[in-house]
Amino acid sequence: MSVPRQLRLYGWTLANMRRQQLLGVVKRAGRNHLLPRLPVDIDERYEAPPPSAESLDTEPLAAILSSFDTSLCEERISEYRQRAREAAAGRVDLLNMTVDVSGDPIDWDPPALDELPRLWRLKLHGFEPVYWLVMATSPADRDAREWAATFEMWIADWLDRYPVGETAYLRGAWTPYAVSKRVVNLALLCAWQAAGGQPPGRPIRAALQKNADFLAENVEHDVGGNHVVENGVALTMAGSLLPQGATYWDAGLSTLSDAAKDQFLSDGGHYERSPMYHAQVLWGYLTVLDLCTRIGRPYPEVIADTAQRGMAFLAALTPPDGRIPLLNDAVFGEAPSLDALRSYASQIDRTGWDYGAPLCVDQPQLALPDTGYYWLGRSERDGLLIDGGPVGPAHLPGHSHNDLLSVLLWVDRQRVVADTGTFSYKPGDRRQYARGVAGHSTVQVGDREPIELGRRFLMGERSAPETAFQSGSIDAFRGAYTAHCGYSHTRSAYGGENWWFVWDRVCGAGTDSIRSRLMLHPDVSVTGSDSPPIAVTGPDGDPLVWVSPLRTDRITRTDGEYFPRFGEARPRDVLELQPAEGAEAFGYILTTTPPGDVTVTTDGTEPITLTIGSTTVEVPTI
Repeated sequence: MSVPRQLRLYGWTLANMRRQQLLGVVKRAGRNHLLPRLPVDIDERYEAPPPSAESLDTEPLAAILSSFDTSLCEERISEYRQRAREAAAGRVDLLNMTVDVSGDPIDWDPPALDELPRLWRLKLHGFEPVYWLVMATSPADRDAREWAATFEMWIADWLDRYPVGETAYLRGAWTPYAVSKRVVNLALLCAWQAAGGQPPGRPIRAALQKNADFLAENVEHDVGGNHVVENGVALTMAGSLLPQGATYWDAGLSTLSDAAKDQFLSDGGHYERSPMYHAQVLWGYLTVLDLCTRIGRPYPEVIADTAQRGMAFLAALTPPDGRIPLLNDAVFGEAPSLDALRSYASQIDRTGWDYGAPLCVDQPQLALPDTGYYWLGRSERDGLLIDGGPVGPAHLPGHSHNDLLSVLLWVDRQRVVADTGTFSYKPGDRRQYARGVAGHSTVQVGDREPIELGRRFLMGERSAPETAFQSGSIDAFRGAYTAHCGYSHTRSAYGGENWWFVWDRVCGAGTDSIRSRLMLHPDVSVTGSDSPPIAVTGPDGDPLVWVSPLRTDRITRTDGEYFPRFGEARPRDVLELQPAEGAEAFGYILTTTPPGDVTVTTDGTEPITLTIGSTTVEVPTI
């Protein structure tokens, strides 16, 4: 990236950051770079005698662990148990990437980490293997107790190796995100051990106290977003466990209350617009609500309201296959499923909350207007989801993608048109592909990005689409935006019974080519792409949907990649449509049965009627 472009993107990012973020950046930079140079022992500030094992109130967290256990499916429990076993043997699997950390007792900095995303290291320093242990095993299990003994040696070694105040400590082992993970996992380990009649060891208690003290002074207001929620959950959990923990408790609840008011939109969605992060922070709010209920302490009503609305949002967004759509930075396996969240929430003693009830698929919520997600032609087994919202909050572009007006499609509960997911947060071609317009089922003009991208988290000037939506016998959506580079894109989409119609108009493209893409799921494939309609077949080889282009010059199959988990790339088919020469608008129809002849009549640019075989329908005007 050129220096002028980088400066422009940094300038735009800084201009949109909030005052609290900017103050947090200054505070962190000062502590990170100046404090290690002073002739003082910063670590000594956080050294205190650890609380006694008898003074820890482990019963509420032990009960919550039991609820966690009953909420997870057998597959996830088996996966966690296997990971804990492998980790205790020195092979840690994080972000779908395994590293040998065996040492005496552990190698915290093996050379392999230099090639991995920074998040891998933060998760290791967050003691994530401890989480697998407590979530998937019983303290009565002899093998599990041996693994716990190994992890306790890791914790003692970590305390000796990583004092507070080393150079760049706030970007390394003492990054507050990693501290939050440590606090949660240490607290859960204390409860797990105590439930098995084994008092938590001194290294665990000392590490918990030290990390809680540190986190209370280093909430990540400079980062914001889901990190602040993680901080609040960790502080509340520490406050429930440690003697004289009222300070942590109050700070945690205050942090979570402020985050709930700021980060959750009116439709219940989290403002970063990532279903993965939504599920993660929702799990945190449910955990804190459960903790408050079990202890009998009062809590701000906004926390309960956020959990309830967040559950309703996720239920409405969850597609026919029951797994989150991979919108923005999202992958499978990093957040609890909707079923797990429902199961856990149903166990919280809160009268009137019917989280365990199944989603009503006969009348699903079609519009989530604040986040900008809309369902068209939704049924129990099928549905097209369109992203009509802004890419994310202007002050927090890190997890946003160039997915303006992109579509996703499920037919017979099979993902057909699927978003790209996320390979890694590490800079590189795959990070750029996942975030860029070329990785989404929308329109691209030339090689331009509708919002300028830089490095792994930067984004430039943007505008949110203006949208309209109505539901009925034919669901209708219209969205329009103007890109920073001058062109404008309007997309109309309609959903009927067993068909969906997408219609695009681009102005200001100049001589640049225009392409509309359909990013197919790896489990489906294109057959007979020489002449439309093009059949897309499922895993069994039977057609799932037919694609009929309208007013296009050509439709071609190209290669793409799909990132369902961190570190995993799968090849897939991509269909590219180009408008016919002179066409001011173009589009395509998706049908679940062979469509026969397909035509559209327009008033010049806007569709009026649509003919699919022998059926002609009037296109709604919105």
